[in-house]
Amino acid sequence: MSERTPSRSVPGSIRSFVGVAAERQTYRNLCYLLLAVPIGIAYQFGLTLGSLGAIFAVVLVGIPILLCTIVGARYLAAFERRLANRLLTTDIRRPANRRTVADDGLVSTLVELVRSQTT
Repeated sequence: MSERTPSRSVPGSIRSFVGVAAERQTYRNLCYLLLAVPIGIAYQFGLTLGSLGAIFAVVLVGIPILLCTIVGARYLAAFERRLANRLLTTDIRRPANRRTVADDGLVSTLVELVRSQTT
C-alpha cells in the first residue's frame, strides 16, 4: 500500500479554513449574496412585466413597454455593475458603445439601444 502524504499540515489546514471567517471579503461576499436574492426577485418581476410588451406589440401598446424594459435593463445592469464592484471588489467597466441623447436625438438613441450588442 502507498502512504498518503497530506499537502498541508493539519494545523495549517485548520488555520486556512478558520482564517476565512476573519477576512473582510468573506462578509462582503455574504452581504452581496443576501442582497442578490430580493433584488433578483424584483428583477424577475419587472422584466416579466416588461416582456408582456412583446404580446402587446401587436396593438402597438407594447412597443413603448419594450423600449422602457430595454432602458430599464440597462439601468439595472449599471446598478449591478456598481454593486459588484463595491462589494466583490471587481473591476467591471462600463460598456463603451453608448451615445448620449444629445448626439442625434431621442429616436436615434433608442434605435442605438435596440441594436447595441451590450443590450
